[in-house]
Amino acid sequence: MNTLNGHWQDGKSSTRIPARLIGWPYLNRIQIIGADVTRDYPLDVVRVSARIGNIPRRLEMPDGACFETLDNAAVDALFQQQGKQQRLAHSLESYWGWALGALLVTVAGLWVGVALGIPYLAERVAYAIPTEVDAGMGEQSLQALDTLAFKPSQLPAKQQARGQKLFKAMARARGSAWNFAPWVMESPMRSLCRPALSSPPTN
Repeated sequence: MNTLNGHWQDGKSSTRIPARLIGWPYLNRIQIIGADVTRDYPLDVVRVSARIGNIPRRLEMPDGACFETLDNAAVDALFQQQGKQQRLAHSLESYWGWALGALLVTVAGLWVGVALGIPYLAERVAYAIPTEVDAGMGEQSLQALDTLAFKPSQLPAKQQARGQKLFKAMARARGSAWNFAPWVMESPMRSLCRPALSSPPTN
């Protein structure tokens, strides 16, 4: 808080009255207190005259009123602190801009990683798995399905044979290198043709 003693003019008459100016530069606020007068203003709308020797300084308000004081040092300190506050606010605004930009870059990077990186890595890992390991994993999965979801089919043998034939034809049409030995199994939902996988044929 800064306190300056001086004189006040309301801008409507030439009458000067003793008054005191109290400033809170970090709140951007000043208050004028005198006989029958109390005024509040934002500090950043006050115009201050230049310092020339010991000439009284004028602090001009936006409504035409003014405050005069001989305390040049206090005036300089008041507006110097206000300038520091403005620079601090500007710095914070700049940092917020950088922080927001960094956040957007981070979010974009995460999206690219999830949308493109994970599928790419999954494909690379899948192709890197040896054929024997892949076949073993598939067989274990089928055994788990047999235990949890499937049971021997009750379809007539002719329908089972037809299903096996159709499945083998579909596998050949898709150019699969695997040998399929499909079994027709029964599930709680519907009859399914369960393929048993073995390693690709060797020449």
